[in-house]
Amino acid sequence: MIRFIPDDIVDGLLRPFAMALPDANIYAEIRTPDVRFALIVMLALIYLCIKAKNSKNKPDLMGRVLAYFCVTFVAWLMTSGNGRYYLPILVLAGPVCVALLWRLPLSMFLKGSALALVLVVQIWLIGTAQPLRAWALADWDSAPPFSMELPEAERTTATFLTLATPSYSIIAPSFPADSRWVNLSFLKGAEGESRENLQRLLRESIDIKTIYPNYFGLSDANGHPPKNVISNINHELSEHHLNIASEDKCRPVVARAFGPTFDVKFSHPVDTVRGAPGFWLCDTKFDPSVIAPPVPDVWPQAMMVSREIESKCSRFFKPGGGAPTAKVDLVYFDYPDSDMRLYVYRSGEVAYKYYNELNPVVLRKAGENSIRLDCTRIRRTFFQSLFGEN
Repeated sequence: MIRFIPDDIVDGLLRPFAMALPDANIYAEIRTPDVRFALIVMLALIYLCIKAKNSKNKPDLMGRVLAYFCVTFVAWLMTSGNGRYYLPILVLAGPVCVALLWRLPLSMFLKGSALALVLVVQIWLIGTAQPLRAWALADWDSAPPFSMELPEAERTTATFLTLATPSYSIIAPSFPADSRWVNLSFLKGAEGESRENLQRLLRESIDIKTIYPNYFGLSDANGHPPKNVISNINHELSEHHLNIASEDKCRPVVARAFGPTFDVKFSHPVDTVRGAPGFWLCDTKFDPSVIAPPVPDVWPQAMMVSREIESKCSRFFKPGGGAPTAKVDLVYFDYPDSDMRLYVYRSGEVAYKYYNELNPVVLRKAGENSIRLDCTRIRRTFFQSLFGEN
């Protein structure tokens, strides 16, 4: 990816200029570069300097528009930062750019040339990002839109189960057309007719396979997932009387659409891994004797860690605002106000992740006692970076 501004500057005072980056996201799956906001900042400064020199000039419509733009921009960054809630202002960005340029003491030729240059740069940025031909980590360069390197042995009709949102069912065209697909994440706690229909489907299915993303490259030397991953998957499957016997029941399937082999930092079970992105395809058995284990308790140590983090960085981890969810080997706390998630593992590891980021940031490794937390280095909004941690 081409970057126009260094990361340390983008993460600081010039965060709004990140909209000009081809890899800047409003949503994680839609890249939306936009140079107009950087242009508005520069033109507004020039315009205000010109106005200041002429003390007779009273505040005009342009000044009120800029004030409105500034207030709404700061309010947006203070709250969600979500692009859909800023659409009315995004629509105004283009006309504001034109209006500011037209008010500068330049010739018509220079004004027209500047507008043409901005238009060309914006079109080039959009073409570089290819927002209409990309999904998450995948670029749709050729048909089929999501290519899978599926071995011939795997091209059999089956019932495929997914556990996540999104369901990754976009890979379905790579499999036999008469296969059936079920996203279990929407059937968690299902009762009545929905549960009966699912149980009937599973009982009648001769071949059941669970698909789980492996774009973090966590496979071992044989391509199998770690045992703790199988444990977590089985915890989700057991509610529906399903089970994966062991990690050797899972085979890696490469999805080249995710991109080439790459290094990824991940908090558990290793710090840095390398591998081809794709999925695990796991043979799954329906067994009525499999019963969902009781929901794990949130162990006291995890609560102590969350309180420590909240006391150190209350802006990003609101005291008492983290809703805990217990899994087999970890508890995670969601902080929707700041789009943060805190992970506390039984092994002692602690990490946090901004919702729109790919990788968690490790705060403490297993066996360590202290938590390395620098609130000034946490990914944050432009407004928060101006006024500090608290």
